[in-house]
Amino acid sequence: PALAGVTPHIRINPEAARSQALMNRSAAFGGQLPENMRIGGGVDPVPPKVGNVVGLVLLADFSDINGTISVTEVNNYCNQVGYSNNGNNGSVSDYFDDVSNGALNYTMDVSDDYWEGTGGSFAAYYDDCTQPWLSRAIELIEEILDDMEANGTDFSTYDSNGDGEIDAINLYFAGGGTACGWAKGMWPGSGGMGGSWSADGVSANRFQIT
Repeated sequence: PALAGVTPHIRINPEAARSQALMNRSAAFGGQLPENMRIGGGVDPVPPKVGNVVGLVLLADFSDINGTISVTEVNNYCNQVGYSNNGNNGSVSDYFDDVSNGALNYTMDVSDDYWEGTGGSFAAYYDDCTQPWLSRAIELIEEILDDMEANGTDFSTYDSNGDGEIDAINLYFAGGGTACGWAKGMWPGSGGMGGSWSADGVSANRFQIT
């Protein structure tokens, strides 16, 4: 094959890499980067680490990309003891039980069905490369939370440590990824909502999308 003309073994300057990572982490949290997310910060995370904790799993698909994994399968992946489908060694709940030596009993309430984003097309709207990373993900999360609130969900039950924030929000969306590249569009990652949404005395802040 023809040579590409690229010099091999070039690596980005470590300080430049650190600066880029810090900039994207800060952007994901609306410019208010928690101390524990700062590179080298060394501060314990905010979410609870012991006791019974229930997180939220929000399922979303789109007008042009339908969810093909059943809600039952997602629920088993999250909560079933000894889950082994698709080569997994236990469920998400099993993982946290294991790494906490049994101190954290983390389970997840999974959506009853997929929410189809009101923005419509995944590629044309939610995965918009011109928008700030995670901004459309936050919009989608707020749409789903609004619907849950309208249908009587009591969000105060998702704050086990009494800090006024929902302990865990996970958005699982249909599709094979993003067309935008790293840290753009719907690139999977985590961020903060900065209290832009609240109900029942608690606010939505930290979240992750997959």
